[in-house]
Amino acid sequence: MEVGMTFRDYNGRISSMDFHKSSNYLVTAGDDESIRLYDIANATCLKTINSKKYGVDLVSFTSHPLTVVYSSKNGWDESLRLLSLHDNKYLRYFKGHHDRVVSLSLCSRKEYLISGSLDRAVLLWDQRADKCQGLLRVQGRPAAAYDDQGLVFAIAFGGYLSTYNVKPVSSNSTLEASFGPEGTYVISGSGDGNVYYAWSVWSGKEVASWMSSQAEPPGLQEA
Repeated sequence: MEVGMTFRDYNGRISSMDFHKSSNYLVTAGDDESIRLYDIANATCLKTINSKKYGVDLVSFTSHPLTVVYSSKNGWDESLRLLSLHDNKYLRYFKGHHDRVVSLSLCSRKEYLISGSLDRAVLLWDQRADKCQGLLRVQGRPAAAYDDQGLVFAIAFGGYLSTYNVKPVSSNSTLEASFGPEGTYVISGSGDGNVYYAWSVWSGKEVASWMSSQAEPPGLQEA
């Protein structure tokens, strides 16, 4: 292994970087609260965009080579931002996290992204919508990733790794889900008559269901 190119325009710490899937661009997030766009074919820095107000921690390309999503690190606004590098304009804000975002992954073939935060929430987003499209609560610091086809996403926390199929939203779709304290069950509510469901992490099967009017949920048994 040998060094191919060296960029010397910035000598500070870089917290995140990402290659675009179909172009020669590389984007980085620096400790100087700036985003840099590089042309790796010509070993040049094309643009530096400052984010002094919000800071910048994680950055990732969308399918477009001049559009990125990034997280802040100012401690008072944990929104994700969809930014055009072409004209330095914000295209959309993704608000939902209440603590630092520690994981960010985008699907290059679809307009999807997933984020995990120290608030113990994993949020699913569509770049075309302001509100999150799904929420999963976990019992620890999450890491999350989309596969390149946008068909599956994975979440890891506390020694557990789970994968999920991405399916179209229906009228009876899950509204929110949360892992149990031991990480062996997922509890979810849904839109079909205020019914709650419990799912086994290991088998992927439903192990219990109950109406929200019930005083206590049934005991959970592994399916």
